[in-house]
Amino acid sequence: MAQLELITGGARSGKSAFAEQRFTAAEAICYIATGVMLAPDQEMALRIERHQARRSANWQTEERYLDVALFIQQHHFAGYLLDDVTMLTTNLFYHLVAQQGQVQPAIGGDE
Repeated sequence: MAQLELITGGARSGKSAFAEQRFTAAEAICYIATGVMLAPDQEMALRIERHQARRSANWQTEERYLDVALFIQQHHFAGYLLDDVTMLTTNLFYHLVAQQGQVQPAIGGDE
């Protein structure tokens, strides 16, 4: 049976780094990054760059917030690290509002 862990904490409290340490660098991990950037944002770009630099070269990165469950169903890895649920939820919210034609999406994602 698969194991699921939820790591919580405050903003910029080290949750991502802690979660990354739960896996070894040699494992075939898929890092699902939900903080996808479409508009220029210097602070976000720096955060993404720092996260990418910490990841093992053996890990595959998948940048997405749409159809995460479908992606996991269709791809097989030793483990998955979803970073992070707050950005996932925010991006989904903006995506749904944009689909209704009420606003243009302010936060990344692609289709």
